[in-house]
Amino acid sequence: MKIKLLIFDFDDTLVNIGKYVNWIEAKNQTINFLNDIGINQMIVDDTILDNKNYVKGLMNYQKQVQNTIKKIDLVNYHALGVLDLLYISYNHIKKLDETKAVSFYQEATKILDNFELIGAKKSTLIDGSISLLKWVKNQNIMVGIATNNSYESVSYSLKKLNIKKYVDSIHARHIPIYWKPDSFPLNSCLSDLKIKNNEAVMIGDSWRDMSAAKKLNLMGIGIYNDNQFNSSDTQTLIDNGASHVISNLKNLPDILSKYDNSLKT
Repeated sequence: MKIKLLIFDFDDTLVNIGKYVNWIEAKNQTINFLNDIGINQMIVDDTILDNKNYVKGLMNYQKQVQNTIKKIDLVNYHALGVLDLLYISYNHIKKLDETKAVSFYQEATKILDNFELIGAKKSTLIDGSISLLKWVKNQNIMVGIATNNSYESVSYSLKKLNIKKYVDSIHARHIPIYWKPDSFPLNSCLSDLKIKNNEAVMIGDSWRDMSAAKKLNLMGIGIYNDNQFNSSDTQTLIDNGASHVISNLKNLPDILSKYDNSLKT
């Protein structure tokens, strides 16, 4: 295997943003917005039934839902994350009117964009990220970012932390049907940089990252650290396709060099 591209998730993988976001207030404002336009628990429940594969991923991740698709009432409107609420609400509106669904997304994500930007202004580097990025560039490997964060927050954080120079391609939050676990952002990185699937590796802390990689037959390497804001646990990463799970980015070169013997560690 010749590794030409590493595709990274962003928050809780290369940098810390989420730990500086007031998710409770972001969720409350999002729920108020959804209520104002008539999207409530009943509609969320109905739409969940049409998005079983997505919700199965959530259920495996959210221990409080007991890994069952049958007890829809357990997927509580207020227990879902902000992105999950927006994803489900978007799909509900899209069934009725695709144009309105896009308009809804653009308006609804303004709330999340604002909170994420606040987090980005306080963002810090994940331990090992700088040394890894330097190593990657010394190996002539390209770096892509495929994230469900907003482009504005990612761009701000990259500049703040002086790591933009290491990144070759950024694919941030798009309309919900293209969010990870959909493979769209990863595939966009591949197309943008003209890299074949068997020449790229996905690194991320979430089941969404591993699931997206698996759909493209990319090697997925999970990163788990229980100090991180919202990482999936080791077993969940493996269940969703991770070939390896590491606890620190500093361990990545040794793993990659086992697949590409041209790499120097």
